[in-house]
Amino acid sequence: MNKLTKYLKDLKDSLQEIFYRRIRLKKLSQLLLILLILMSTIFLIAKKKELLKYPEEGSISTAFVKAPFQFYYEDEVATKLRKKEAVLRVKPVYNLDFTLIPILTNKINNFFDEIKTVKNDKFKDEVTRLFALKLKAGEANLSEDYLNFLLKYPNLDQIKETVLKILTDCLNRGITDEDEKKLKSDIIGGIIVVSLDNKDKKEFMIKSLDEFYQLINLKDVIKEKIDVSFKDKAKDVISTLISSYAILNLTFNGEETQKLIETAKKNIKPVRYLVAKGEKIVGDGEKITYYVTQKLKALHNLQTKDPKVHFNNFAGHAILISTLIFLMGVYLLRFQPKFSVKEDELLFLSIIVLVVVVLVKVAIWKGLSPYFIPMATFSMLMAIFLNQEIALLATMFLSIVSGMMTGNSLNLLIFYLGSGVIAIYASSFAKVKSDLTKSGITIALVNVFIVAGFGLISQTSYIFLSTLTLRAFINGIISAILTIGILPFLEKLTKRTTNFKLLELSDLNAPLLKKLSIEAPGTYQHSQSLGNLAEKAADAIEANILLTRVGAYYHDIGKINKPEYFVENQTNYNPHDGLKPNLSASILKFHVKDGVEIARKGKLPQKIINIIQEHHGTSLISYFYNLARKEEEEGKKETKIDEDSFRYPGPLPQSKEAAIVMLADTVEAAIRALPKLTHLRIEETVKKVINNKFIDSQLNECDLSLKDLNKIAAVFSKVLSVAYHGRIEYPQEERLKEN
Repeated sequence: MNKLTKYLKDLKDSLQEIFYRRIRLKKLSQLLLILLILMSTIFLIAKKKELLKYPEEGSISTAFVKAPFQFYYEDEVATKLRKKEAVLRVKPVYNLDFTLIPILTNKINNFFDEIKTVKNDKFKDEVTRLFALKLKAGEANLSEDYLNFLLKYPNLDQIKETVLKILTDCLNRGITDEDEKKLKSDIIGGIIVVSLDNKDKKEFMIKSLDEFYQLINLKDVIKEKIDVSFKDKAKDVISTLISSYAILNLTFNGEETQKLIETAKKNIKPVRYLVAKGEKIVGDGEKITYYVTQKLKALHNLQTKDPKVHFNNFAGHAILISTLIFLMGVYLLRFQPKFSVKEDELLFLSIIVLVVVVLVKVAIWKGLSPYFIPMATFSMLMAIFLNQEIALLATMFLSIVSGMMTGNSLNLLIFYLGSGVIAIYASSFAKVKSDLTKSGITIALVNVFIVAGFGLISQTSYIFLSTLTLRAFINGIISAILTIGILPFLEKLTKRTTNFKLLELSDLNAPLLKKLSIEAPGTYQHSQSLGNLAEKAADAIEANILLTRVGAYYHDIGKINKPEYFVENQTNYNPHDGLKPNLSASILKFHVKDGVEIARKGKLPQKIINIIQEHHGTSLISYFYNLARKEEEEGKKETKIDEDSFRYPGPLPQSKEAAIVMLADTVEAAIRALPKLTHLRIEETVKKVINNKFIDSQLNECDLSLKDLNKIAAVFSKVLSVAYHGRIEYPQEERLKEN
């Protein structure tokens, strides 16, 4: 038995070590993630899209600027003019393709061979020969009349040689269908012709339109080249044949021409002028000219390309953000010394900060107005999920950071700050989620006043101002709607319990409380009394009042399954009378496990489930334990009593709220059992119960200090004295009565 006990103890210690190790790793990973988010935020803010660092041409300078070092600036207009002149000097490139001449020569020879073959076929009549020739005419676009003419013509070779000679001459010079206006424009400075044949490329220059042929007037050119010895019909046939086989072989090469243009542009050096160190660039109040703009632009570009500038930019933003965080920490330490933030809360806060920074960044990149971003939504979410102090500080931080990101915009800073602060204030009055719609109207009105103020100061037209105020109003309404929509998702994702959820659960008509009042009315009354008692204690030590009260309401819902086994629900019959002490103890212990199961089925928040699970800790069920010891002493029990079997399974209370519910539950039961209720007796009983819990190590894992325990004891004594109507007597008076 001792070996088994030792083994179980070692196993428990090992599991606890693994559990705490996992917690440490989880905390470390959360802190690393928070650090990563912080660095990402600084990077996003520092690496903002470059805004105009120099005034526009025609504006008035607001500062005296001189050159911090010697540099050159480019006269962009002069450089563009030079490049334009260089482009005009570029000669267009045309390709002249000679590779097609042999192919066309072969086709023409074949065509005339076909004519001879058909012509010499004596077994066919004239109609049949004409039809056969028409089928074999191919690309020769000749009419039947012209084909018949060729069949009857006595000297076909003369026509063939004429066709080949003229076509070859035309193709050697080039045939093009380019627009005549373009050709006239291109030919002014001459065009580069790249001749292509099967061997190599050759380049030559053409400076006249007469050096090549245009498709539009090709027929006229051909007729002029035909020998005068041919009759008119023969000339028409030859002209038609040449036109049929003529193809475009002089074509504009846009790609090569563009390459020459780009090369010409690159070869033009920028027109640059020197600015000496210390030279005045512009004076305060002077008009910004074109040349001043060019100088300031060149200076800005040189500074931003310098790695030192980027490093200083990042370091400067890092220092500013770190200083803001440090100042917030100093404020909390000085004015909120009891304030603390858990790792998961810090992670949630960091993610909110990153999301807002990303949204502002995207708005800048996309050219959208940052005023569309619903800052109030994030402020309300932080107030609801964390607390109002954190939400206020974070809103101030985000407002300053957003202003920095948008060119140190004071207007945006004020808009975000005003919208966020009123959102935190308005949401504090919301009892249920639907109340947030009223908060939205309040936010919208404040947004309108802020934007109207900006507009009047900047002399904005009333039409444009009305548009801005309408957008500001819509921003406030949308902020509230978004908050209502996001809340359930975040509650589920973060597993955090908001006050809205707790207020819903505190409703006495809530399903589980209704069931408890019917199934176990005594337990229900006890839970209501306990809620009042625990709430006062939570208020005294600045714990979560609402969580404590709701936790007290639900701490004993496990008794629903077997209400008759608990004294507050019994009348005259006690079912424990016929049971052995260890069995009775087991039944009592099971109400904790049953409570957890009922809570999970009822989808209660984890914090409430934790209170249900922890409200007895590992306390000893002393009544049945003492009864078992008595039986053992009287010899009714053969085996030795194991104290652990009469203790609740735990775990110990992990939060102040769970510990308060445990103490209130035990104290309330102890006071109910007192035969005579006086202030002194109540006070002594309260102190004794709390002291016993402390000695029994039930409070080892929660954050209650001795000072907190004294405050809790004082509150319990006062509330219970009033609740049980005990006459409040001074200690001396009570002792006199006892004497």
